Amino acid sequence: MSFFTIRYPATYYNQLSVKGEIISTSSLEEFKNLDKNSLIGEYLCLENTEKKPESLKTFFILSYPDLKSYTFTYWFAFPAISSIKFSYMSPSPVPESLLPVFEASKEIWKFGFFLVDLTTCTLKPLEENTGSEIFGYLEPSGIDSVPGWVIRNYLAYIIKARKLQSGDEIKLLSLLPKKSEFSESRIYLIKLEFPDDWESHPKILGWERNENKLLPRMVDLKSNLDPVTLSESFVDFNLKLMKWRLFPEFDLDLMHEVKVCILGAGTLGCNVARTLMGWGVRHISIVDSGKVSYSNPVRQSLYTYKDSGKGKAITAADSLKNIFPGVEAKGYDIHIPMPGHPTSPSTVEKVKQDFHTLEELIKTHDVIFLLTDTRESRWAPTMLGAAYDKIVINAALGFDSYVVLRHGRSTEDLGCYFCTDVVVPGDSTQDRTLDQQCTVTRPGVSMIAASLAVELMAAVLHVGKGLSKNPTLGAPPHSLRGWLSSSQHISPMFARFTNCSGCSEKVVGAYKDEGIELILRVLGDSSYLEILSGLDKLKEGLEGIVELDDTEESD
Repeated sequence: MSFFTIRYPATYYNQLSVKGEIISTSSLEEFKNLDKNSLIGEYLCLENTEKKPESLKTFFILSYPDLKSYTFTYWFAFPAISSIKFSYMSPSPVPESLLPVFEASKEIWKFGFFLVDLTTCTLKPLEENTGSEIFGYLEPSGIDSVPGWVIRNYLAYIIKARKLQSGDEIKLLSLLPKKSEFSESRIYLIKLEFPDDWESHPKILGWERNENKLLPRMVDLKSNLDPVTLSESFVDFNLKLMKWRLFPEFDLDLMHEVKVCILGAGTLGCNVARTLMGWGVRHISIVDSGKVSYSNPVRQSLYTYKDSGKGKAITAADSLKNIFPGVEAKGYDIHIPMPGHPTSPSTVEKVKQDFHTLEELIKTHDVIFLLTDTRESRWAPTMLGAAYDKIVINAALGFDSYVVLRHGRSTEDLGCYFCTDVVVPGDSTQDRTLDQQCTVTRPGVSMIAASLAVELMAAVLHVGKGLSKNPTLGAPPHSLRGWLSSSQHISPMFARFTNCSGCSEKVVGAYKDEGIELILRVLGDSSYLEILSGLDKLKEGLEGIVELDDTEESD
């Protein structure tokens, strides 16, 4: 328990200079367990009051500062004896001869308590009490006929000093200065009533009430002291300014609450995550099973050279929290099941666990970004997004081209990433050399595609709230395709394909019926997707079909 003394000098005529202490406990339990009645009794002393009149008007604050949460629990106490009852009788104005004396004797009455010799028209300190003077005090209350709390203790002192009995009457001068005027001061005849044992068994009150109950108060200073809370306020400032000046329908709470899952923590994933934070998104999950390589940090904005060798997902999430501690970011080091990538008996359980984690992530998030570096790694999330009717946004890169696409939801007849294909996803890395497996793209393309993907999400979210068809962000397109070399940018739209290997009712229905068994079957034989979706029958009616190669779409 710690003690701090407070001294606050009086600066106005009707102010009292009051001495107080702060009692600081080291835990909330200690604060609660302190005997409050005994504590308040210890702070009221009527001994040696003549030399130390400030002891009649002491106060203290019992407090517990929680420096981790920046909350402060406190309780003011103004000790006052309640055993003594008194009543005002026949007030009279002070003699005019005393008025100039008050102005000249401020050094005496500024402590709050003094003696008045009506015979000589002088003011005296309490220690010069001879028994012929009347007692005076500085009235801090601004309400007529309602005395301040200090009078209770002062009357207790007077009873002791004059050895008064219950029923006695005394004169008391109430000094009421208004600026430099003292004409409203009064001399009261006061009748006292108190029990004989008031001194040995005094009843002391003074704990401040909180909403008319004897309870402590609590103040939360996070917004003023907590660095994380302060950063949140400053981070949101630009978004609030945008709403105020240019984008009145902007819903910042919506952006704070939306949960986003990023699949792929490469060049696209890092840039998407940074742009999401710029839009005020607070809940971001990142999925990737790769490690940070030495070549990554210069292109992938959430890593540094020192991160080399670390898992991408967890490192990216930690980096987001270092950039802005207010974001709730979490990384998941899991493998996404991919058609044509068979599993072995020793890895089946791990595949099941990873798929279950992916499944839960899709279920519990509102927006899914597909930013992985192979076509087949986007198949399972596409199917899950269709099954749980999520907002799914795809982005893929070529050397100087990009495509950003939102999948159609249950209320839209819009296609997904696989709806324009008649070739099911398979192992695209098989028989490819190392240089063919690496992403080869102009450095700025990923930033353009990532920005467009997040802007598309923001537009979809706000149109989805039922705002106007032409909101400030524009009507969200189905897809965006661009080429830097020709400075072209188009927004094509296509319908859902009934035989799509990713989002068709046949494939989604099989997942709902079979669950993980469907996944394991497709991993071992991706051609099963052709049979399931009906692409095999479609191909039977086509001759000379050319199988497409997706080397131009990768992260």
